[in-house]
Amino acid sequence: MRIKNSPYTRKEEKPIVLLVSTPIGNKEDITLRALRIFKEADIVACEDTRNTGLLLASYQIKPKSLVSLYAQNEKKEAEKLVDKVRKNKLMLAYCSDAGRPGISDPGALLVQTCYEKGFPFYLVPLLLSLLLSCPALIQQTSRSLDSFLPRRDKSNLSCLL
Repeated sequence: MRIKNSPYTRKEEKPIVLLVSTPIGNKEDITLRALRIFKEADIVACEDTRNTGLLLASYQIKPKSLVSLYAQNEKKEAEKLVDKVRKNKLMLAYCSDAGRPGISDPGALLVQTCYEKGFPFYLVPLLLSLLLSCPALIQQTSRSLDSFLPRRDKSNLSCLL
C-alpha cells in the first residue's frame, strides 16, 4: 500500500535541476537516491564524462544524455542547460567527479544561473563523509577546517593533530 504525500514516496517534479553528490574515494558510498536520480534524469551533466561514465556504468546506468559542464565552459553552458531544461520540462542531474558540486568543484555557476532565473534546484546529499569527519571536527573546535592538506612537507600530518 502506498501512502499519499509520504516523505518516503515523494519524487522530484520536472522541470528541475538537481546537484547530486558523488562518493569521494569509494564508489560504494553513493546513495540509493543518487542512483535513482541518475537513472531518471533526462540529462546528466558532469565535470568529466569519462569519470562519471565509469561510475554510472559500474551500476549499469545508461544516461539518456551525458554532457560535460566543467570549470572552463560552465559560465557559457549553464545558461543553455537551464533554458533547455525549462523549455522541455526536463530533469537535469549535475555531479562533479567526487564530492559536492560547487565545493572545490564546478557547479556554483549553475546554481547562480538557476537562482537568477528563478529556477528550482535542489541538493542531493552525500552525508557519509561529513558524518565520518565529526569526531575530528569536535576535537578541532578552535581551528578551521581546510579543504586540502599541504603537499610538500612531511610534517603536514601535524595539522591533523
